[in-house]
Amino acid sequence: MCNTGAPDELAHKLHISKRHLYNVLDNLRALGAKIDYSRSDYTFYYTNSFELHLNLQVEYLDDNDKKCIFAGSFFI
Repeated sequence: MCNTGAPDELAHKLHISKRHLYNVLDNLRALGAKIDYSRSDYTFYYTNSFELHLNLQVEYLDDNDKKCIFAGSFFI
């Protein structure tokens, strides 16, 4: 069985903060996922059948569209 590791480890693996991890878990729970954590196995796990279907759309923007999104600011 694979494990996610402790909350700090999982957040580090996902390149997010621990607080953000808990927000993601709360959002998944709000969508119906029952997620628990095993302290003995150091892992998060589902306690119900849960499927999450995502739709990803990629759109290329020209420089003018980028200025509108970033309110005219440029980030380097």
